[in-house]
Amino acid sequence: MLSRKAFGLVLAASVALGASSPLRADEKAAEKKTAGVAHIKLSGEMEEKAPSSDPLLGGLSETFRTKLERIRKAKTDKDIQAVLLEIDGLGVGFGKVDELSRAIREVRQAGKPVFAYLEAGGARDYLVALSCDEVCMPEAGSLMLVGLRLEVSFYKDLFDKIGV
Repeated sequence: MLSRKAFGLVLAASVALGASSPLRADEKAAEKKTAGVAHIKLSGEMEEKAPSSDPLLGGLSETFRTKLERIRKAKTDKDIQAVLLEIDGLGVGFGKVDELSRAIREVRQAGKPVFAYLEAGGARDYLVALSCDEVCMPEAGSLMLVGLRLEVSFYKDLFDKIGV
């Protein structure tokens, strides 16, 4: 099973080896080329309010807006060649899922590959991951896709019977 850190190192190495340069072989050996991979973890509810300023009672977590800004910044940053999204139990609504998917699509349109890593996930996690170029999951991972449901209730006949 490939751990997260090993996956990140393999990803960085593959991006670095894939980058071509007009330098000669001896110049390539002299110049050390490293690949910049932006690692962004998407998990939890990702609140839209500012984090608490109290370091004892409130964590210094990022808001949904800062996550989106980090993804969009990777699109224009010249030092970043790829983006690795570690998706772990998103507790957001479908509106935020759509915003994340659009931001990922913008990065991909800029020519930078986006990789998703999931150990376990549900429908929202998978929807965000589908926006990426590649979805990676360990063999022991689990994906719970139960679908969506809609229920419509009709109360007209009931209201007619009780005189409302």
